[in-house]
Amino acid sequence: MRDSQPQHSALELLQRGLQALAASDWDALRSLCDDRIVWRLPGRSPIAGELVGPDAVIARFQEMRRVTAADTPATLVALLDGGDYAAVVQRNHITGGGQSAQPVTAVTLAEAKNGRLIELHYLVSDQYAVDDLWSRML
Repeated sequence: MRDSQPQHSALELLQRGLQALAASDWDALRSLCDDRIVWRLPGRSPIAGELVGPDAVIARFQEMRRVTAADTPATLVALLDGGDYAAVVQRNHITGGGQSAQPVTAVTLAEAKNGRLIELHYLVSDQYAVDDLWSRML
């Protein structure tokens, strides 16, 4: 744990994380993560599961970015602040498997402790469609 670091709210960390993702700045993203971060992705697709630690989280983001690099960027719908908890609501436009873009609403819930992201949960509006899409893409 990095006790000497300044404390940041979950919302601030989430906003900085979105900026790092948009820039593919993996070092900046890593600096926001607690050493024990857990990212839970529901479903049965190849991206589903529980990822533990910054290396696993960043590797999954890199894999998702590699496959979706040509897609239309996500549209930010809302940022929600709850102190140690925050959420981002996005409208994703994912293509894959030779099909047209499928709009999917996604919510990422984040928890922060000691100024670092400790837990992420990714939830989507149509889990079956997302599972099918990722299964075809990977």
